[in-house]
Amino acid sequence: MEAPLQNLPLSFWKLAFDQLNVAIGVKNPDGVISHVNQKLADFLGLRPEDIIGKTVESVLSKENYEAQKALLEKEREKRLRGEASVYEIQIALPGRAERTLRIHSSPIFDEKKNFLGSVAIVTDASEEKSAMKSASDAQALLKAVYESAEIGMCVTDATGKFVEVNPAYCRAYGYSRDELIGQHFTIVLPDHLKDYARKLHDDYIAAGTDDSAGEWQVQCKDGSIRDILVTAARLVLNDGRRFKVTTVTDITERKAIERQLRYQANLLQNVSDAIIATDKAFKITSWNKAAEKIYGWKELEVIGKRIGDVLNTWFCNGETTENALKILMEKGEWLGEVAQTRKDGTEIVVEASVSLLRDAKGEPIGVVAINRDITRQKAMEEERKQLYEQLQQLQKMEAIGTLTGGVAHDFNNILSVILGNANSILEKTTDEKLRRYAERIKSAGERAANLTKQLLGFARKGKLQVAPVDLLACVQDIVAILEHTADRRIRIVIESEARLPKVAGDKTQLEQVILNVAVNAIDAIVPTLDEKQTGTLRFRLRTERLNERDAMKLGLLANHDYVRLSVSDTGVGIPKEIQKRIFEPFFTTKEVGKGTGLGMAMVYGIARNHRGAVCFESEVGKGTTMEIYLPVMTSESDAPTRREPQKASAEKSVLVADDEEMIRELLAERLSEAGYAVYEAGDGSEAIEVLTSAYARQERIDAVVLDMNMPKMSGAKAFAEIRELFPSIIVLIATGYAQDETVQKMLESGLNAVIQKPYDPSELIAKLDELIERRDAR
Repeated sequence: MEAPLQNLPLSFWKLAFDQLNVAIGVKNPDGVISHVNQKLADFLGLRPEDIIGKTVESVLSKENYEAQKALLEKEREKRLRGEASVYEIQIALPGRAERTLRIHSSPIFDEKKNFLGSVAIVTDASEEKSAMKSASDAQALLKAVYESAEIGMCVTDATGKFVEVNPAYCRAYGYSRDELIGQHFTIVLPDHLKDYARKLHDDYIAAGTDDSAGEWQVQCKDGSIRDILVTAARLVLNDGRRFKVTTVTDITERKAIERQLRYQANLLQNVSDAIIATDKAFKITSWNKAAEKIYGWKELEVIGKRIGDVLNTWFCNGETTENALKILMEKGEWLGEVAQTRKDGTEIVVEASVSLLRDAKGEPIGVVAINRDITRQKAMEEERKQLYEQLQQLQKMEAIGTLTGGVAHDFNNILSVILGNANSILEKTTDEKLRRYAERIKSAGERAANLTKQLLGFARKGKLQVAPVDLLACVQDIVAILEHTADRRIRIVIESEARLPKVAGDKTQLEQVILNVAVNAIDAIVPTLDEKQTGTLRFRLRTERLNERDAMKLGLLANHDYVRLSVSDTGVGIPKEIQKRIFEPFFTTKEVGKGTGLGMAMVYGIARNHRGAVCFESEVGKGTTMEIYLPVMTSESDAPTRREPQKASAEKSVLVADDEEMIRELLAERLSEAGYAVYEAGDGSEAIEVLTSAYARQERIDAVVLDMNMPKMSGAKAFAEIRELFPSIIVLIATGYAQDETVQKMLESGLNAVIQKPYDPSELIAKLDELIERRDAR
């Protein structure tokens, strides 16, 4: 059986007191330390004997005691009253750092309640106090950071209500702290985001999902919308309460800049001009979408490559690369047109604007080029230039034609008199010598009439006998002649599409065109035969429907069918400097006496008179191709019918209206001899007066012969009035250059016949006899 604790010897209690792992000290009623265990001595860094028998005051330094005297007196009074207490004192022993002691002091009483002293359990609270101080300092620091941060911060509870906001947060939204605390955080959100944000917050508080972080839009107190960047952290306290700590950064300006940059980047990518940037070594650093489209290279294919290795470049004005670089370095920019090669090898023309890029110190760091593809524009400019030149040429040819027609008209009037009188002499005399003179006059007059006919052909004023013409047959007929006359070393080839349609025209005139072109081609081939030993003359016929562009170039109708006759030779070609003149009358490159210069002029005039066109391509040393376009004839019902002239069977009367007195005298003489009563007038208005007077006197006039060109009133205008006043009278027009349109309109209005100047009076008499006889036969 164990002995009771009170029976244990004092040595046991002393040993236990000393070996306790708790620092303990005992004081008597006078406050003198009577017992300390080894743990307390070690704790104080002293020996037990250095402590026993001393008061606490004597153990502490004087300064240390004075600083804590009031506390120590207060605690002593508590013990005297029998109260236990816990208090802390600062103790600083020599050679040791100051320490904080926490003392748990209890009074000791005997059975009779006599105060025997006190017992104190001492613990070191220095580390704890240091930790508390650090925590306090950290809290103060964090609060200072929180309050002074430029980033907005807020704390919301589990319900989403603000429990704390810093000044930056308030400034960001325009609210005061008092206006936000206790409010739900969605007060700063636009209406369309409130429900979504509330759900994210609840999920985050419940599970810690980080879906609420990222970029948001918020609505400030003044209603303005701002862009913010949000980060969030969940805070769970020991008591289970949950909070959300949120930081917000205003990124409105940054987003605006980003939008501007995106807009600019999108703009650069979507402009139609190529924008290319390089570094100072001319290596490509930027290549936009337009550059990809214009040049055919993708951005990844060219980035990092030297621009000269990607784009072969030639300066349109003959400038050198060295000179362009010199201008770029001196002026900071270079502008001009260059030809460049695309990825597929095709050549384009671009308008380039190159600028030098410099850093803050003014040192070159690269270049940026803005290139615009003007290939189509240049082609259109060239086309407009060609069209303008063609228009000028057409106007020039029209002017020459008008002049030529006027000369030919006057010349025809003179020839009519000369030939008419020559024929009269031949008919009325038997004197051989006189007849020889008359024959010579007639021969010279006929040669002059033929020359006039050629001039009228150029002037597009010759009479046109319209009929369906097989152009292939015409070519074959001309080739049959050429094969017997041309040099045997010249090979003549005909190529034609099957079922070539007929054209509307005058077969004789069209054969003249083919012959003239072919003869010129042979003349161009002959000089090359000694060297080449052979040559080719090729006729190619095909049908073609012209589009608007080609029709405009040729002065023809778009979307109409034409037969295209191409006459190609392998001759010497036509020098560029004379190409614009080859259709001019009297222009020739042949030796004197070997050409009149009217052949190609006549080709031009006849083609235009047939509502067609002629053009050519030629290169010196490679030959020439003449292209003749003639409209396809859609109906053969327009073909004229020929009638043999009939002799007059009765006396008749005729009015001759011509401003040339010699022609009137000649015709009056010959018509009188043929049994006609002749009336005369010098112009159209006089002719109407003569007719009116004759009919008033009941004198019959069977026919009127009107000259087309007369002063005061032209033949066309006089015809219109005569047909209105005297609808049954026979009217003939005599002209040397009647235009098809004018004659056709007159024929449609009842004109009975056209006499081409110069003409023999016997032709006129035969035509009058025919018309009068036909009238009388009805």
